[in-house]
This record gives sequence, C-alpha cells and structure tokens, in this order.
Amino acid sequence: MSILFKAAPLNDARKKEETQLYYAVPQRKELITIDQLSTMISGRCTATSGDVKLVLEEFANTLINELKNGNSVKLDKIGTFSLSLTSNKVTNPDKLRVTDVKVGRLLLRPAPSFMTKMKDATFERKG
Repeated sequence: MSILFKAAPLNDARKKEETQLYYAVPQRKELITIDQLSTMISGRCTATSGDVKLVLEEFANTLINELKNGNSVKLDKIGTFSLSLTSNKVTNPDKLRVTDVKVGRLLLRPAPSFMTKMKDATFERKG
C-alpha cells in the first residue's frame, strides 16, 4: 500500500533558474466510490453496507447545510471542514456586494492525529 507520485517540472516565472527543478505530484491509482467505501467500512463493523452508505449520504447533506449556514464542521480524528470564498477585487470595501461573493473551495484542515497516522505512508515513483 503506497502512494504513487511522478516528478513534475517547477514552472516559476519569477525565478530564472539555469537548472530545471522538479517536485513530487501524487498520481491517483483509483477513484473509490461511495459503494466501495461502504463495503469496506461494513466489513470492519456490524453496520451493513446500505446503512453505511445512508449515513455517508446524510453526512454529505448535513455538511453542505452547515457550511451554507457559515459553520465549520469538525470530525475528531479526521479534521475540520470549512469554505473559502472568492469575490471581485474592489478598491473600496463598501463596493463589495453580496452578488460578487462566491464559494471558492471546500477546505479540510486535517486533525493532528490524522496527520500523525499519515507519517508512515510509503511512496512509489510512477514512470
């Protein structure tokens, strides 16, 4: 069980380096669906795959509602979900209108215990 990565060139227009620099970029092995995840979880507890799927779907709905209410959602051992916002840039704060604001990204700030468990991850170079 390892994380695949490839070396990607670093394109930094601000720096004119003589030597090309590279950094690691993860390569997804597979996209795990909610059905697959439900089956994996149900194999480790007494809940059925259908029960797990129902809970995950309701979690997604509840997460959306709480984020829309301006809340962050913390799951112990996983992390805290929140939103970033984007808007037009204005020179006067009074000119920033509600219609200019949009949801940017879904953010996940991982729990320290989650990141501790990720420290023993192994890596494999692809290509």
